[in-house]
Amino acid sequence: MEYPTQVVAIIRDAVVILVSLFSLLIFYLTYRKVSAVFNSVSRTFKSLDEIVSTFSDKVSGPAAAGSGLAFGVGKMAAFLMGLSRNKRGRKGEDRDE
Repeated sequence: MEYPTQVVAIIRDAVVILVSLFSLLIFYLTYRKVSAVFNSVSRTFKSLDEIVSTFSDKVSGPAAAGSGLAFGVGKMAAFLMGLSRNKRGRKGEDRDE
């Protein structure tokens, strides 16, 4: 009677070892796949950062400088037009008084 119980115990131990090894293999393969996905995402973010930096340097910088120039010209025109209106306004005020 002792012999069958030993055989069952050995088979049980072998199955536990095989299932453990299989689980470790599955875990390792899953880790490699997930790691590859994370590396791909990291490379994508680096590429996106380079694209945004290039866009910022090449497009936004000159556009901002151009809009700043246009803003300055607009302010100067408004100032000059304001001076001419003030002169006309003062002449009109002088006449009314």
